[in-house]
Amino acid sequence: MARILVTDDDRYFRALVKAMLLEAGHHVGEAQDGQQCLAALADLPFDLLIVDILMPKMDGIEIIRQVRTRNKQIKILAMSGGGTHVPLETSLRMAGQFGANAYLTKPFSGPQLYAKLSELLVSETM
Repeated sequence: MARILVTDDDRYFRALVKAMLLEAGHHVGEAQDGQQCLAALADLPFDLLIVDILMPKMDGIEIIRQVRTRNKQIKILAMSGGGTHVPLETSLRMAGQFGANAYLTKPFSGPQLYAKLSELLVSETM
C-alpha cells in the first residue's frame, strides 16, 4: 500500500482522514502545519501528500510550491472547504497551477477519497 502524508491544521479532520486511509491499508503520517509537513517529507519517502489549502502560518499553496521544487514525483491531493477571503474554486484552481495533481472539496466521503486515491496511485504505476 501507499505511504501517505496528511497535512491539515484541523486535528479532528486530520484524524478522520488518517482513519479512512488506515482502514484502506495505507501507511499514514500526519502534519499539523507546513513546517511539520516539509520536515516529514525530508525525513521519509511518501507516495502521496494530502494537503489542506487554508492553514495558518503556511498555506497549502505555499506547501505545494515548495514540495514541487524539491520533488516532482510525489502525488499531491489538495483539499479545501473554502474560506472567507478566497473563493473555493479559486484556491483549488491555484493548487493545480502550483502542482497539485487533484483536489477534493471538504467535506468529502470515504468513497470519494478512495476514488481519488485510486486515480492518483494507479497513474503512478503506469
